[in-house]
Amino acid sequence: MISLDPLSEQFLNGMARLNVRLDRAQRQLSSGRRISVVSDEPDRVARLVGARNDLGRIEQIQRNLGIVKGDVDTAEAALQSGVSLLERARTLAVQGANGTQTAATRRAIGAEVENILENLVGIANTTFQGRYLFGGDRDTVAPYILDPSQTNGVGEYAGTEATRSIEHPTGIRIVISHTAKEIFEDPAGENVFAAVNELQRALAANDDDAIEAAIGLVTAAHGQLGQALGTFGLLQNQISGATDFAATQRTLDKIELSNLQDADLAAATVELNQARFEQQSSYAARARAPRTSLFDFLG
Repeated sequence: MISLDPLSEQFLNGMARLNVRLDRAQRQLSSGRRISVVSDEPDRVARLVGARNDLGRIEQIQRNLGIVKGDVDTAEAALQSGVSLLERARTLAVQGANGTQTAATRRAIGAEVENILENLVGIANTTFQGRYLFGGDRDTVAPYILDPSQTNGVGEYAGTEATRSIEHPTGIRIVISHTAKEIFEDPAGENVFAAVNELQRALAANDDDAIEAAIGLVTAAHGQLGQALGTFGLLQNQISGATDFAATQRTLDKIELSNLQDADLAAATVELNQARFEQQSSYAARARAPRTSLFDFLG
């Protein structure tokens, strides 16, 4: 083992420290990153990993919100059409109740009402990106089919409960789906389909009393679907607010990440030049240092 004198050992240690500074400054300048290896700043690594995870989470939430926005906007537009259809059905009901109508004219009005029922079933079966939006968690099957043999004009609800939700950037969950059964069927037993179907039957039968009764049913159905439309309007606002919140949080997370990992290029340049200067000065001083041995003193 070679033993170095104290001055040589001090020189080599100093060179090693300068090389560490040079390497670090060069890495920062070439990569633009403050931390390239854990040894650069060990105390910052945990914070850096946490900041990256936070940014990744918020970006995933943004993507999820973007997907859900398409669902909610499509559902809201569909229900808006449904409300318009029921407004038309109510107008037709009042028109059909007029005493001047004949059996033939009422049958003609009833044909349009029948078409409205078909369109309402189509709205209940609205799809987006291949999924039935109002089918609950079973979104691969149409929630309803037309069935004239039933009193409400449609078959039984074929979907399931809706349990889908999405994470808000704050961590809370937003319920994002509602079933066609919730929207079109009233818990008390009446439903949108039944109201329109009753109107169509009353018109076809030329039954004055039944037509008058159907006006009330259609009016109630209009209010019921209007409430569902309002629910999706509020959901649109929630999604929009969450999206704005996520965008702001993403900006803040990116700033924090930049502060933790991005190099100060001006400072790195100064450090590199300073370390090089000290290195050159050290080599020059080492070269000028007297080199003596035992023979120098023997004469």
